[in-house]
Amino acid sequence: VVVPPMAISDTAMAMLIFGVTVIILLIAIASASIEVNLEGESRSQLEHAAQHDPLTSMPNRMWLARKMDDLATQLAEDETARVAMLTMDLNLFKEVNDLHGHAMGDAVLRRVAWRLSMQLGEGEYVARAGGDEFVAIQVGFRCIEEVLSFAKRLHAAIVEPIDLEEVSLRVGASIGIATTLEDGRDAAQLLHKSDVAMYRAKSETDRPICLFDEEMGRINRNKMQLVHDLRRALENDEFELVYQLQNRLETLAPEGFEVLLRWNHPTRGRVSPEEFIPVAEETGLVRDIGAWVLREACREAAQWDYPYSVAVNVAPQQLVQPSFLENVMDNLFETGLLPQRLELEITEASIIHDQAHTLKVMHKLKALGIRIAMDDFGTGYSSLSMLQTFPFDKIKIDRSFIQDVHKNPQRAAIVRSTLLLGDALDIPVLAEGVESEDELIFLREENCTSSQGYYFGLPMAREDMRRITCKPIDDQEENAA
Repeated sequence: VVVPPMAISDTAMAMLIFGVTVIILLIAIASASIEVNLEGESRSQLEHAAQHDPLTSMPNRMWLARKMDDLATQLAEDETARVAMLTMDLNLFKEVNDLHGHAMGDAVLRRVAWRLSMQLGEGEYVARAGGDEFVAIQVGFRCIEEVLSFAKRLHAAIVEPIDLEEVSLRVGASIGIATTLEDGRDAAQLLHKSDVAMYRAKSETDRPICLFDEEMGRINRNKMQLVHDLRRALENDEFELVYQLQNRLETLAPEGFEVLLRWNHPTRGRVSPEEFIPVAEETGLVRDIGAWVLREACREAAQWDYPYSVAVNVAPQQLVQPSFLENVMDNLFETGLLPQRLELEITEASIIHDQAHTLKVMHKLKALGIRIAMDDFGTGYSSLSMLQTFPFDKIKIDRSFIQDVHKNPQRAAIVRSTLLLGDALDIPVLAEGVESEDELIFLREENCTSSQGYYFGLPMAREDMRRITCKPIDDQEENAA
């Protein structure tokens, strides 16, 4: 075939090349656009994931931090801007986890988060700060009543029954509020103050929604100072032990001592245990303080001439420590105190947190020869089942049932029932808080085993206690008679 010297004209070739080039450029532009869009979409997805809680899909703590920065800028630039912070914490949520498992707890959190999200209107936000705590924000309101109305809406949404897998659950909520109307214009401080108000609401069961006030701030500052001083108290040797006598009711002879903790503050003087013990438990400092008490009690009791028992209270936080059993054994070995002379007092609250672990620890303590007493019997909700399951060596009736027991038929019935129960289970019973002759007579007539209280004297300092523990046995029996 003869090929013409020019099959395609130059013009046609140029147009073809131009067309192909345009197509390639369009493909490149489209590819670049797709890549940019994909990158932007991926970035948006990552940013959304970073700022939202994977369990509830709510804004999380990172989102809250950015929102707080925005609000801080807004409050600084606009003097008329109004912001309200609401800190919310669920009540009874731990019981849901303990009784129904964490999967059910997660389902409850998802349902609560969905309900809260459904309550939001213009200028209203809510985020999950962590655990069972949520933070709500309201902007642009006109008066405090609008904020309270918002809080009531959120509270009502939370407390409605939650039906899950044929189980109907209820959780409560405590809500603390701080606003720019009364509590300053610092966003971070508003959040802190709403948190303080929330804890006040948590402590007052009849007031689930609480507005911050300066009295709360003063109490919170005092608490923070108390925590600071408490951390230094062990280092500065500010604690001391006093000893409350325990007597057998049959002979009124001493049989042991319960050690009680006292704090001699360098500037505030003697600080009441009711004031600092709850703070120590809340902050976890009770673990170190409890270890010191146990060590000092063992060291002191090992020096007594007569082998009285020594009773030491053990906090729930101590029992869950992996090293607790080892610390007890070390104290006995180092001081030379016989295990049979050591009595550890455990409350029901110490048990319900982790029954399996507590039961294991108690059996190991019993194997060493250490005795275990159930403290504050009657104040919990499942004391009878506890006595059946756990190997207690003594029951201590709470002082609230002993006061005027001879005049109060209800208290008398409770005490008699406890004594009958102790007799049936072959567990001796000690009555706390005996303060009068009539109370003592009632307990002796009902065959109570032992007692302690102000009737036998105030808790003693070490020097006074040693006057009893260092006497010969014969002299002690004569004095008791």
